[in-house]
Amino acid sequence: MKWRALSAWPWHKGSLHALQRYYAGDFPGMRLATASSADTPLAVRIGRSALGLLEVIPGVTVREVLAIGWAEAGASSLPRVHF
Repeated sequence: MKWRALSAWPWHKGSLHALQRYYAGDFPGMRLATASSADTPLAVRIGRSALGLLEVIPGVTVREVLAIGWAEAGASSLPRVHF
């Protein structure tokens, strides 16, 4: 995925900024979670795929950022998201 400037992102700039700060370690001990209103299997697959495509900074996906802190908490992988 080609990196785009912060202003080109389709989501709220504050969300991206918060994810970048979290990735930088500005919120030690905190873990992130997400929620969605996807209500079909296809919508769930699309939502999960998007987490692995959208980048918070070049080369680091939203999924990778969301996984931070979960291994230390005893989770073997990123917890299932209930869509």
